[in-house]
Amino acid sequence: MRNTLITGERGDIGSLLMGLYQAHGQPIIPLDERCSVTAGRILHLAAKSPGASVREYVRSNLLYLQQVIEYAKRNGIEELIFFSSANVYDGQDRDEICEEEVGMTLSLYGASKLFGEEILRESGLRGCCLRLPAILGCRRTKNFVARVHAKLLRDEEIVLTNAHKHFNNFLSVENLFEFLDKVELKMGFDVINLACKNTMTLLEVVELMREALESHSSIVTSSAQTVFLSLSTIKAQREYGFEPHEPSSTLLRWINQIAPR
Repeated sequence: MRNTLITGERGDIGSLLMGLYQAHGQPIIPLDERCSVTAGRILHLAAKSPGASVREYVRSNLLYLQQVIEYAKRNGIEELIFFSSANVYDGQDRDEICEEEVGMTLSLYGASKLFGEEILRESGLRGCCLRLPAILGCRRTKNFVARVHAKLLRDEEIVLTNAHKHFNNFLSVENLFEFLDKVELKMGFDVINLACKNTMTLLEVVELMREALESHSSIVTSSAQTVFLSLSTIKAQREYGFEPHEPSSTLLRWINQIAPR
């Protein structure tokens, strides 16, 4: 069984993935550029999140990626999985958006991820970029699902635009691990979306969370039109065997995991 190296192992998602790999007896080691390690694959999670400065994005999201690629080449590591983001679709207003439909008005964060994808494409490694929605972890985050959760706990009013559109912009760490554990990369380079099944509307998602939390929040649906998208996982399912989880079970498990003990 070959080692997997990981960057960003101290982050919310990295630490949870480390735990899942270890719990399943899979060897996973934090990448240390000072040490040479034999491995079959690198999971590259380390990056600055939305809200960072241009300098931080360049240093962490681009230059460090290049260093990781050079490390892989020095140590004969053939595969690199780059944790990109659904933010590369910024500005798009589409249901089931697929990998070819990159946004034209990207945020700095989205642009840094898209540039990172191109760096990996040109590296010559066997590379795969995962365009990920919000990963439901255990720390306080600013994604939409976490913000709704916080408001529901405080019994605050929830105002929804696009309430009746399908919403699947989240993924459990467990579903992500299941994919990483069994995926076989193609030769060359590829980009794929991962997300939960696209079977619930935004309103249904929030109502499910409200019921699970026994919240007294009111939910108001607004007729205002805002940019809104969901992710197609057809390519990941067809070509890589991805099995997306149901959104209801994903949310309920996450809510239980982060509940105060």
